Amino acid sequence: MATQVTLKPFTDDNGNVIETSLELENSRVVFRGKNNRLIIDPKAKLERVIVNFDGDNAVVSMGASRY
Repeated sequence: MATQVTLKPFTDDNGNVIETSLELENSRVVFRGKNNRLIIDPKAKLERVIVNFDGDNAVVSMGASRY
């Protein structure tokens, strides 16, 4: 079963985590696995983000924008 959440700080019982201080509209994260982690720097400039975790134990990190 997939868990779809808005891109903002999040944790669930399957060990999935979103680490960020941002709250982005028109963005979503879908967790279909366990123990996945999305880390977004507070200085990142993002719009309309869609991230899908289809497996287990993945880590995705998005750093600060440089422009």
